This record gives sequence, structure tokens and C-alpha cells, in this order.
Amino acid sequence: MALALMVLAGGLAYWKLGAGLRTVDVNGLLGDRPSHRDGDGSVNILLMGSDTRGDGNGAYAGGADDGARSDTTVLLHVAAGRKRATAVSIPRDTVVDRPRCRTAEGRTVPGSAHEPFNYAFAYGGPACTVATVEHVTGLPVDHFAVLEFRGMAALTDAVGGVEVDVPDGIAPGYGVDLEPGKRRLDGRQAVAFLRLRHVGKDQSDLRRIERQQEFFSGFARAARSSAVLTRPDRLTELMDATGRAVVTDEELGSPSALVALAWKLRGLDPDRIRYLTPELEPDPDNPRAWVRFADSASGLWRSLR
Repeated sequence: MALALMVLAGGLAYWKLGAGLRTVDVNGLLGDRPSHRDGDGSVNILLMGSDTRGDGNGAYAGGADDGARSDTTVLLHVAAGRKRATAVSIPRDTVVDRPRCRTAEGRTVPGSAHEPFNYAFAYGGPACTVATVEHVTGLPVDHFAVLEFRGMAALTDAVGGVEVDVPDGIAPGYGVDLEPGKRRLDGRQAVAFLRLRHVGKDQSDLRRIERQQEFFSGFARAARSSAVLTRPDRLTELMDATGRAVVTDEELGSPSALVALAWKLRGLDPDRIRYLTPELEPDPDNPRAWVRFADSASGLWRSLR
């Protein structure tokens, strides 16, 4: 439901503003790929968060603009009937086999037999991440969206904030007025919360994923209860803030496609979105920093297929 609200808001405001989203032609870059077109009616949407500091994103996170990575990657599998969904988080340090791919500029990126999943985005952007997810899971990626810091902040503000449980022990410099306990976060606070990794003695990316999943669940509920779809001024403000901070596949890069997808997802209940992380185990080559999918992960991909 949250995604439906987001894309519908984007589509309607797109018409009003006469502005286009940035797109990447993944089909043209990657060639023959698995497809759902003749499948069971389900749809897979790959959501990626970019940590680029360019184009105003540095205001939400310090550091130089030294490229872009995607520390947040979620594969949203919406079942046929659009009544339930499964959101699978893919940890950035999971070692995978990455196939050869091409960037949005057409540059070929050689494949690798053993490297962290996050390298796909760093080396080749969304197209290479899509190729890697399809190679690892065997699932077709029907659509994708990349969201930058300022886009996430704008979406959070558009739904009136998101309620989460802020943990104790946040390392200095990581919080933006994040006091422990139940809090409704505004956009700037939401970006800080989603980036949190150094919390007490636990610096695990897996704990960060748990907090991100909590946020996504809260966002879905906030989006459903907000008036963002009935306020033209808020729709315009949302698209103006996010239009330059979002990249999608070409099929979603038009008003009609965004509204069509939103219409398909209108019945998706936030309480019927299941959030999962595949079972993992330490990578033998670098057990202190990297993990790999356990054998049981293949069962997850098979069940979604």
C-alpha cells in the first residue's frame, strides 16, 4: 500500500508539474532476462536506497561525494491478487556471484565470482544490481526504484512522519535529534534513523536492517492514513522534492504507468506485508566482515518463484 501511495502521488503530480523521472533502460542494457509477463500475475519490485552526496543529498549526511552505494536493497514480491506481499532485505555484505552487466552509460562491468552484493551498485548502478538479484534469486525484477536521501526525507514528510522505536546508545554524529523511545520522525530524522549502524556495542548491518524494516512498516501505515492523495498541494510538493531524487525503470517513467501500478496495488494491506531477511552464515574467506546465503535461502527464492 505504501508503494501504491508513493507511485500514485508521483504520477498525479507528474502531470501537474510536467516533469519526468530519471529512468534507466534495464531491458536494453541487460538483454534477455526472466519475465513474469506470462507467469502467475505476481510482480517483483526492487527498491534501492542510494547514498550519493551529490545534488543536495550531502545536507542529509556528511562526507564527500565519492560515488554511490546502496546499503539498503529490498525485493518486494507482490503476490497475484495484490492482497499480500513479501519484502526481502538483501544485506550489503552478502557475498554473491555477480554477472557481467552494463551501466546506464553503456559501459560493460566484468562479472565476479565472489564479492559483496553492494559492489554491484557501486560499480554499475541499478542495472547491475538488477542483474545480480536476478542471477542470485532466479526471480525476475519487473520494476525498480532508486531513492536518494532527499527523496526519502520528502516522502516521510509527505505522509506526516513515521513512528519508530529509537534505540539507546546511538554513536555521536549518527543521530539528528534522535532521542531513545517511541518517536514520530520527520524526513531529516528518518534519513538518520535508516542510516544508523553504530548503536551501543552492536554495529551489525543486520540490526540496521531490522530497524529499516520497522521503518518501512511504519511508513506503510502512515501512508495509508495520510491525506497525501487528496491534497493537490501536497502531491505537487512531493513530486517537486522527489522527482530529481528518484530513478526508475523505463516502464515506470511515465504518469500512466505509475498510476496503473498504484491501481494494481490499491488493495495491499500494510498488515499483510511480511518482512524477511534470508538466513545467512559467515563467509569462510572473510568471516568477520562478510556473510553468505545459507542453503535455506534457496528455499525462499523457490517459494517466491
